[in-house]
Amino acid sequence: MRRFLTLALALVLLCSTACAETLLPKQSRPELFPVADGAKLQVWCGQDGNITAYAVNPENAELEALTGVKIDWITAPGAQADMNVMFNLHIASGNYPDLYMNSYGTGDIITYANDVFIPLNEYIENTTWIKQYLEDMPELKEAVTAPDGNIYCLWKGLPAAEEESDYNYPFKLFIYQPWLDAAGLAVPATIDEYREVLRYFRDHDMNGNGDPTDELPMLGSYAFDHDGSDPTYPIMSAFQLITSDYLWYNEDKTVECVAVTDAYREGLIYLNSMYAEGLIPEDIYALTLNEFRDVVNVPSAERMVVGSAGGPAYARICNTSIFGERAYDEWTILKALTGCEGPLTARCPS
Repeated sequence: MRRFLTLALALVLLCSTACAETLLPKQSRPELFPVADGAKLQVWCGQDGNITAYAVNPENAELEALTGVKIDWITAPGAQADMNVMFNLHIASGNYPDLYMNSYGTGDIITYANDVFIPLNEYIENTTWIKQYLEDMPELKEAVTAPDGNIYCLWKGLPAAEEESDYNYPFKLFIYQPWLDAAGLAVPATIDEYREVLRYFRDHDMNGNGDPTDELPMLGSYAFDHDGSDPTYPIMSAFQLITSDYLWYNEDKTVECVAVTDAYREGLIYLNSMYAEGLIPEDIYALTLNEFRDVVNVPSAERMVVGSAGGPAYARICNTSIFGERAYDEWTILKALTGCEGPLTARCPS
């Protein structure tokens, strides 16, 4: 039975902190690299649709060169639900890799603890960044610790930094900057300003193809609402700040449902009025992630039909292998929209 290598701990954290151009870990602690020389690690993971192949991905190539470890990738394509099925089938085969990269619930950890997954506690003591993160953030350690007191898996991403940042919030809106420039409009800051921009996109031939009716003011995919692709979440948050499960954990350790507040009801009224105007297409509740990106992923500006899109990051709305670096130049991230008198306001007039 193959089990996790100690080396895997360092590599997992590197994958979440390094980038192909800067390799920040090497700059901050160059004496730690390479981790090994000529070692190999077999990793099972889902295949991200934004990456053609992990084996030839430039960032992974840089990480392999930095660490001295060659990765043998076993990938499972599809959505998260498909990956979960493939994960369970792979576990059942008994042919375990050195490392599984997937989304795990407490039930998965309890099921596979010690039989498939081994405790990482002793190995973490010999790491640098992982140990430091767990010491500095007790809430992170609590989140990754299993009921038996052991740690069997690590985190996908670190909690948001203490300083406020609009990019830390997963429910974001992107706006197509060329259309905004052509319209002579400023980047919207309130929900009413955003609504006016969407109205303009709806009523004008923004892509210049002679058809003023093919523009979609807003688009997204409710299939990934929990990860920020539903564009209505940022609008609702101008009334009632919401979470992926609609639950709010208070400091006194009580839990509230944000979907029953008066502010949330007012937000629904506002969204309903936008839907009635044709600013929110019904397609967002039927499109899969790939179907959503097929509409946004156009090779030229003349073929663009979407003025604003929801997503947690650029990669969610457009595949850079198709859209290229234009994504960073042409899609502008909106700061958190406010109401008429600031965040969490009562209903604003349309």
